[in-house]
Amino acid sequence: MRNMAIGLLATFLFNLAFSGILLAALPLYLSSKNVSVVEMGLIFSFFPLVFQLLRVVFGGLSDVFGNKLFLFSSGVMQAVTALIYFFAPSHLYFAMGKVGEGVATSALRGVERPLIFAGSERYGVGKIAGYYSAAIWLGMGLGAAIAGYLIVNAGFEVIFLLTAVIGLVIAVASFFLREQPQKIRVGIVAHFLELRHVSSRVKKMLLFLSLDGFAMGSVWSFAMVLFLKDFFSLSPDGVGLVFLIVLPAHGVTSILLGGLSDKYDNKKLYFASNSLFALAFFAVALLVLLKSSLALVVACLVLMRFSDSISGTTINRIATLCATPKKLGRDLNFIFTGYWFGYWIGTLSAGAIIASLGYPSLFALAGVAELALAILMLKKF
Repeated sequence: MRNMAIGLLATFLFNLAFSGILLAALPLYLSSKNVSVVEMGLIFSFFPLVFQLLRVVFGGLSDVFGNKLFLFSSGVMQAVTALIYFFAPSHLYFAMGKVGEGVATSALRGVERPLIFAGSERYGVGKIAGYYSAAIWLGMGLGAAIAGYLIVNAGFEVIFLLTAVIGLVIAVASFFLREQPQKIRVGIVAHFLELRHVSSRVKKMLLFLSLDGFAMGSVWSFAMVLFLKDFFSLSPDGVGLVFLIVLPAHGVTSILLGGLSDKYDNKKLYFASNSLFALAFFAVALLVLLKSSLALVVACLVLMRFSDSISGTTINRIATLCATPKKLGRDLNFIFTGYWFGYWIGTLSAGAIIASLGYPSLFALAGVAELALAILMLKKF
């Protein structure tokens, strides 16, 4: 129970700082330095590239060396990355920061799911997935709102220092983990690189989830912040307020409806929720073309997060049930490497899509990817 609580706390704090505060702050900071959207796409793409290469490695190593070392290392690396942003003399150094962010996130993701989902047999996978999603999205929404307030009233430097402090808090929390002493075995490399033994269902899920990653990377990596700023001329605190309204809807829904995946057919539930997710993307694209009000767009974004929360808890349950119990870290991180490969492609291409085709095409392409994923999971999985 203690390990699960620490895992959830680390997840919440990380998403508060890096996926929340910096989610809103970095695009606005780079925009204030006249960095183009194409350049932003290149800078932000370093994160998912490094992350997806390292997460399966760290996930496998955590099964051998234990979770405490990797959680501590993640917290320290988060602090170092925030200080890179603080001292960066030019926007090019933010690419280095994104590399550090990828390493820090890989170390965290390598241990958070095994810590949190290790008690799934006792508490229920769907229920725990709901709490896990809530920690992510409530942290992100609150962090974005904090960022908007601090940008207006304190400046970007305070934001970078705050994220460094939060990273150190996560590092300290690692000392309270309970785990059995790990015996280092000769076959460490084989533990996470024997991918020929991974089930075909795991490999198939990895491939399919790249579509979800593309949709989320193209829209949510940095484009959503710029969209709200450019299309609606919102101030930083206005952007933060929108995220505070939209993102917690994901977390609240995860808590209230996370148990659905324990009760209903997972494939059908995922198809229904992801189809609704795709329709929300299409709706935003249409509203942008029609130059609709901010209220209607925000309503569609809330619908987007509502439907994705059900998809997220369901896919976590499917992934956990497909993974080998004694190699949970390796298999879960291997599965979600597919998501982050797609996220890298989406982030890398988002700037070019916006510059050449505009925001409506960006949202429409994301909708196509999510609808294709819904169909594939129903028919092929």
